[in-house]
Amino acid sequence: MNIAERLSITKVLIAINVLVWLANIASGMAPLSPTPQDLYDWGASHVIANAEQPWRLLTSMFLHVGLLHLAVNMQALWVAGPIAESFYTKWPFLMLYLLAGLIGGLTAMVGAAPTTVLAGASGSIFGIMGAIAAAVVRHGNRLRAELVTGLKQMLWSFVAINMVIAFLVPGVSVAAHLGGLFGGFACGALMAPADAPPRVIFMRSLAVGVGATVLIWLSFRLLN
Repeated sequence: MNIAERLSITKVLIAINVLVWLANIASGMAPLSPTPQDLYDWGASHVIANAEQPWRLLTSMFLHVGLLHLAVNMQALWVAGPIAESFYTKWPFLMLYLLAGLIGGLTAMVGAAPTTVLAGASGSIFGIMGAIAAAVVRHGNRLRAELVTGLKQMLWSFVAINMVIAFLVPGVSVAAHLGGLFGGFACGALMAPADAPPRVIFMRSLAVGVGATVLIWLSFRLLN
């Protein structure tokens, strides 16, 4: 087994998020409640600045508004990531994570105040949950009944708990969560399962990646 086969994309993503947070703290950012200016300086999404600096939609996915925000998101990724990796394989899973995060970042901009600062991996994680839901819908008849039941319970519990939190906790973007969720579901529904021939997985993933990227860019230009 080579390094690529042993590599866990979930663990790599968690490591990147944690390392970014540690770098934030080393730079003097408050560990529990960083200021909007601190987040902006580190590349958070900003409704006005995004027009000239679209890369913020990507960098904001790896920033978190304090330790609690990071811990909640990474715990969810730790649980759901390996499941999605097993359904879609490693690199398509990474693409799903990034696309869902970008879609969530875009939907968070809709209707937001011009000076809003946005950060966090929530859109990506909701997207992973959406992709798992797509796999259950499309391929549930090929899975053990108890596995399907367990996955459905996990998905409903995750969405319900996080939507309640989103409505109760100030500053949480419901739009980012819903955008990531539906973006992940749509992309996952179009991608090939892990047991498909490698060429089919590659071609379907490429088509989804290119198509979604074009749609994301066109939507971004419309918003700006």
